[in-house]
Amino acid sequence: MFKRINRLHKGIIVLGLLLMLIFALTAFGQQAADYPNQPINLICGSGLGGGTDSMMRGIMPYFAQNIGGQVRAENMNGAHGLIAANAIFKAKPDGYTLYVMNNAYEIDIMMNKDQATTGLSSLSNFVPVASWLNADGNAFAVIKGSSVKTMEDLAALANTKTVTVALAGGIGSSDHITFLMASKIYGGKYQIVPYDSGGEAVAALLGKHVDCAVVSLSGDAVNPDQLDLIATTLENRVDSFPNAPTFKELGKPELSLSFHVGMMAPPGTPPEIIEKLDNALKKSFDDPAFQEWAKNTGKPIGEYYGHERWGEFLKNYTASLSNIMDVILEAVKAE
Repeated sequence: MFKRINRLHKGIIVLGLLLMLIFALTAFGQQAADYPNQPINLICGSGLGGGTDSMMRGIMPYFAQNIGGQVRAENMNGAHGLIAANAIFKAKPDGYTLYVMNNAYEIDIMMNKDQATTGLSSLSNFVPVASWLNADGNAFAVIKGSSVKTMEDLAALANTKTVTVALAGGIGSSDHITFLMASKIYGGKYQIVPYDSGGEAVAALLGKHVDCAVVSLSGDAVNPDQLDLIATTLENRVDSFPNAPTFKELGKPELSLSFHVGMMAPPGTPPEIIEKLDNALKKSFDDPAFQEWAKNTGKPIGEYYGHERWGEFLKNYTASLSNIMDVILEAVKAE
């Protein structure tokens, strides 16, 4: 009799667990079906006017229309995206707090001193959503009309004095990587001045507080009426700066680097919500009005990467960083 009761008790427990599982799956399905029913917060890890911020705000109105809800933007800049990354990593995985970032943030995350307490060690800890800018690059910028016309001019100046260089994204950013690689090739004496955004770096250049700046081409502050670009990391010249040569043209193909802006979600975000976000971003990217905005503002957007392709790209990018991490770490120690 006791065995029969025990079997009955176990059966009730199993049935209860099955019902809980069914309820949880139903709740997840209902959550995805109702999504979004409150404002979505896009958190950018860099400041106003930079390439990442510009691409977030550029696609926002189309994304809001296609996702069918209110979308808000916030700049949580500092530590080149690390403050935002740590905050979003711990956010509720419900699709209402999303990370707008660029792939160069991986460097700072890999160097995160708080890994042991936060658990965040790589961009791969997040859930990839999509990327809508995959052909961005960096450029060496000078004030329009400057006597520095070429990279050779800049190197020559850096052999007569210490040249000050504003970095639009600060230490560990794509701008920093570009500067380190270029300065190693061209030589000279430099002092870097890190900023949290392209807007701040360009303001420093226009105010003549620095000699040149390394900036993202997609940044709002990169204005052909105010700046000359003496070299870019892109494969081809951009329409907004037709006289700016690429490093590839200059015989330095190793400096041909592209950077990507995309969206990530906190770990544990349901696949159904990721799918909805991806679909809404794809429709936004394909919207002729968004394409026209990108063309008119000189944004080298490239192709759209859905969540699977975006995740695969980031995985490969993280693996490739092993080739330059030693250089980055040495530069950080020297600061």
